[in-house]
Amino acid sequence: MRLSLLISLALGLIVSTVRAAADNDTRGPFNPDGWFGRTTDVCIIGGGASGTYAAVRLKDMGKTVTVIEAKSTLGGHTETWTDPASGQTVELGVETWHVTNASMRFVDRFGIEVEYGLAPNTRDMLFVDYQTGRNMVGGVGYSLNDILAAQANYAVQRAKYVNLSSGYYLDSPVPEDFTLSFLDFAKKYQLEAILYFFYLQQQGGSDFLRQPALYVLKEFDLDRVVRSANNVTMRAKGQMHQIYDLALQELGDDVLLDSHAVGFLQNRRSNNKPSILVHVENSSSHELIMAEALLITAPLTIDNLRGLYPDPQETSLLGKFVPHYYYTGLVNSTGLPTNAEYNFAATGTEFHIPEVPGLYWLRSTNITGVFDFKYGHNTTDISRQAIQDDISAKVHAMHTSGDFNTTGDYNPQIIAFASHSPFGMQVSADDIKDGFYQQLYAEQGQRNTYFTGAAVAGHDSGELWDFTEAVVSKIAAAL
Repeated sequence: MRLSLLISLALGLIVSTVRAAADNDTRGPFNPDGWFGRTTDVCIIGGGASGTYAAVRLKDMGKTVTVIEAKSTLGGHTETWTDPASGQTVELGVETWHVTNASMRFVDRFGIEVEYGLAPNTRDMLFVDYQTGRNMVGGVGYSLNDILAAQANYAVQRAKYVNLSSGYYLDSPVPEDFTLSFLDFAKKYQLEAILYFFYLQQQGGSDFLRQPALYVLKEFDLDRVVRSANNVTMRAKGQMHQIYDLALQELGDDVLLDSHAVGFLQNRRSNNKPSILVHVENSSSHELIMAEALLITAPLTIDNLRGLYPDPQETSLLGKFVPHYYYTGLVNSTGLPTNAEYNFAATGTEFHIPEVPGLYWLRSTNITGVFDFKYGHNTTDISRQAIQDDISAKVHAMHTSGDFNTTGDYNPQIIAFASHSPFGMQVSADDIKDGFYQQLYAEQGQRNTYFTGAAVAGHDSGELWDFTEAVVSKIAAAL
């Protein structure tokens, strides 16, 4: 009999025993000693930015943790690539942290040396028609004065919603502007001149103009962006991933890499024994974990949480999320001039915004001949090969257009690749209006289960860590 089958049968026996103990108080408390691989105060699903931060903070609070991470390292969307030839590094994902109380605490905790402000950018900014490969010499059609005026208009509107920096804490009733499409919001407040530039920065595969305005307002705290040179953002002097390498060293065996939580059992007993059973597996082994609390930091999708057996309310809420798909990587052998960023735009669409799926940009890096790329899809996950083929076609079009000072042979090859999917979890305008986020946040702590992550706090490391700090404080107080 295969080991996996034996484990499954054993798990079934344990589940039956725990259910019996939980449902029938006359049998007395169930004693898990000797049955499980380990016990822990908090089991954390996901070892990205929020999961790693939560694990470190909970340990600092004197709690025991076990982190279950599907990848071979911690850090989530923070990925640093090292060139095997030169030893130079390039950041594929997160390039800066916004300065918040939590982010300062975290970098200080590990002694990370930082530089403030955005990294200097001396690249030539060029605009490329995403269909023809031609150079859009006139850019995207707005003057600097137009752009500055639109930025000022946006700042006035964004200043109304300072609480968005803390999460999706929305008033009731929800402000009507949040449920407008961002296109209608932009027309209402004369923001047309900045639409393309916002599209270029809010990457992730969403239908940019038609998404609810809430998500753009959440993404762009313009005051913070404008003051980025004044100690509002920071970046590691070395590699951005160093903080996660150090965290992994410290957490040690409390982290299970290349592992998946495939089954959960909620024990509803009122005694002080651990109340959540987690079945974890990797390619070669299985482990059973008993925890007092569960913290979910992975994307809140039905697939990710299927083994948790969400109740009808949780299932209804999670089913409203619509994921998008986002990819990053490096490509070489393009034959394109370096020290440039090629931003893909459209000549025949509203505000020059291309339709997705598609390539956002090719941007030269500190390694000669190596370009960073970002790619998005709004409906489905796609393969590395499909993205490779699309990049090759666009580079070929740029060569044949004759508009760029291309050189030599070219054969673009992806040399580093990462999928950040599912990304940009959103719900409809009607769901926002009907109190989706208020209902979701009300689930925090139910069945000893908590959550954090980009779906509930936004794609900003500093704000994400601030949100997570509040969650782990609640967990620690409840244990």
